[in-house]
Amino acid sequence: MTHSKVPILCLCLLGLLLATTAQATNVYNVSDYASPQAAINAAQAAGGGLVHFPCGPTTLTAGLVVSSPGVTLEGCGPTGTTLWASFATGDIISFSNSTPYTPCGGVRSLTISPSVNRTSGYAIAIAGCGSGNFENLAINSTSNAIGNGMHFSDSSNSLASTIFVRAVTIFIHGAFTAIRIDGANDRFFSHLSLSGDYPTPTAGSRGILITSSAGDWFSDIESTLFEIGVELSPGSGQSVLWANFNNVLADTNSWMGFHFGGTGAIDGISCVRCWASTNGTTSGGGRGFEVNNGSGLTFTDSRVINNGGQGFNVTSGAADINIAGGIFTGNCLASAGCTNGGAYGILLTGTNGFRISGVRAGTTAGESNTQGYGILINTGCDNYIVTGNDTRLNVWGGIVNVPGTGPTRVLANNL
Repeated sequence: MTHSKVPILCLCLLGLLLATTAQATNVYNVSDYASPQAAINAAQAAGGGLVHFPCGPTTLTAGLVVSSPGVTLEGCGPTGTTLWASFATGDIISFSNSTPYTPCGGVRSLTISPSVNRTSGYAIAIAGCGSGNFENLAINSTSNAIGNGMHFSDSSNSLASTIFVRAVTIFIHGAFTAIRIDGANDRFFSHLSLSGDYPTPTAGSRGILITSSAGDWFSDIESTLFEIGVELSPGSGQSVLWANFNNVLADTNSWMGFHFGGTGAIDGISCVRCWASTNGTTSGGGRGFEVNNGSGLTFTDSRVINNGGQGFNVTSGAADINIAGGIFTGNCLASAGCTNGGAYGILLTGTNGFRISGVRAGTTAGESNTQGYGILINTGCDNYIVTGNDTRLNVWGGIVNVPGTGPTRVLANNL
């Protein structure tokens, strides 16, 4: 019995047609509309879609607002499409609504730059939506300042959750912030390059600033040439909880690499393979890590090298600190006015509850060493275990333990 193959072929073609139709995305070419905002409005009226900017420059005379779900702005690539902001204040692109919506949509494959000197606002602000993607972007100052980079949530803790930010470069000119987080949680940042003014970072500039968060993940990021590379600074009644930093480099900042400060709560932070080097090289107050606030903080396999002053400084506002592994060497630079070993690899003062194990705090990795002691445990410290560390070859010595040993102060098996 012979079977015809034509019906089978027809069914396959019909299935392919249906699948293609089901997966189709509405595309709104900006060149077909009176303005970019008109194209966005058309996409929103249809329930979402892709708003496509043409290759080449597009001038924006006012900020673009996405206020309903599923709208993505797309260009021809960061070197192909540039949105030129010609207004000095306000956000350039915002995803916001007083009634939160999801999914956000997002922005991809374009550059945002200023054609005037911007004095306030963000290149991209998200406050009032969840589930979005922002990738393959450049946010660049030119001879003019772009203002701030990206903003997540706001002082009202508006929804800005489950956001993915990937492959983004942000260059900030002036006393602005590349990435600021003011609330909500569950954002994932990866493969970012954040930089401020070269060769002299501007006072007041920040690479990453977090004032309120219930969980953010950062991986494979560099934050350089700011006053502070990464700052956690919750205010009264605010908290920064469960942030994770993995292979985050905060180098060549004018004051600090990482700063844990503020008056609110900082709890449960993890920092793995983080770099904090060559910070504050012209300031005796320069720090790799400055930890003034926080509890349950873990630092694993850090690289803290050639900072102007202290390598890793912990004060009485912080407790329950774990420093495991890593290299601490070459801190205290003559260029910063720090001479004769006047700063240390790790310094703790008035800190209760910490563990230091397996670190190399002395001459290593081919670096010349200028720090006084590898580890100095200062007055007011208690409930600590310091064990298995190599602190050879510092200017003055290895470990100084001012409080002394006892049942709650264990110092053992160190070189």
